[in-house]
Amino acid sequence: MEISLAEAFAESLNGLDAAERAAAQRALAQLARKPEGAERLLRVPDRAAAPQWRLLQATPDTAIVLWQEGADLLIALHAAPDPAARRWAQEHRLTTTAQGVLHLSPLPPPSAPALAPAAAQGPLARLDDASLQALGVPEGWEPAVRGLAGAEALTALQASARLPFYTLDHLHALLAGEPLSRVLARQALYNAGHPAQPAAPPSQGTVAERTVVRAALDHLAGRAGFSRPFGAAELEQVLHGPLERWRVFLHPDQAHTVERDYDGPALVLGGPGTGKTVVALHRARHLALGLSPAAGQHVVLTTYSRTLAQALAEQRDLLCGPERERIRVSTIHGWVRGLLAEGGQAPLIA
Repeated sequence: MEISLAEAFAESLNGLDAAERAAAQRALAQLARKPEGAERLLRVPDRAAAPQWRLLQATPDTAIVLWQEGADLLIALHAAPDPAARRWAQEHRLTTTAQGVLHLSPLPPPSAPALAPAAAQGPLARLDDASLQALGVPEGWEPAVRGLAGAEALTALQASARLPFYTLDHLHALLAGEPLSRVLARQALYNAGHPAQPAAPPSQGTVAERTVVRAALDHLAGRAGFSRPFGAAELEQVLHGPLERWRVFLHPDQAHTVERDYDGPALVLGGPGTGKTVVALHRARHLALGLSPAAGQHVVLTTYSRTLAQALAEQRDLLCGPERERIRVSTIHGWVRGLLAEGGQAPLIA
């Protein structure tokens, strides 16, 4: 049994008290360890929005809402007190966009709202469903998007619609006056750089046998807002630490940088706060997982600052399991001193 975590699930855990949160994490880990008990532990909630919804009772009063995709994949989506969890399953849906991106949101409004005068004259009001879907707007949300009059209204809609990150960028650009042709060209360029193929060989079945949801989780861009599916051991490792975004939920562009194969050195550029350190940590882990523990090989992660080296070592330990032993974190000068010492040489400072 593999289990993926939605970013929304991590957010909902923060709404529980410490005891409920720990119970929810234990229940999920136990389910991954003993999948043969899934039929006994998982229940179909009444009047759920889709037949794939399942409830896992974490405590008598707390439940986890999951999506069951076949016999070997679950997606944890929400955790809440039991009555609220049941209502959530009735009011939410999990779909994929035209680009194959997973989308979790409340059910879209049942009818199209009347357009406000400002929205009726806006750049989104003239777009048909096909054009909006080409931008990544999930089916059913097109009328609400057409009714947007400006950036503030888009921010308010995003609180419930949880539009894909690239769709949000496209709609902001259109509301700012950018031509649709240019926005669509940018989407085509992004698609070319992120081909719709699995990030790694699928762990269950062949490509032809994979469901749409499984295919989305296997694709770096498709699982934005979701973790890749975890086996029991790795899920326990993830749940053992804080479910912070940097540990579990990478932006697709970050994941692409972490997991791709390079022909030589690679340079990652970005301003402060753009996630370069997160990419470096995940890249080191990705490489370390490919090394044989018996071979004595290591990945070296260096910096010029002792303070940053200490912080990186602490973050490595939060991120990694046993593979942390194959990642050496050091200042660049400390690493060079170590190399010289291994060769029996003393450092010579000119």
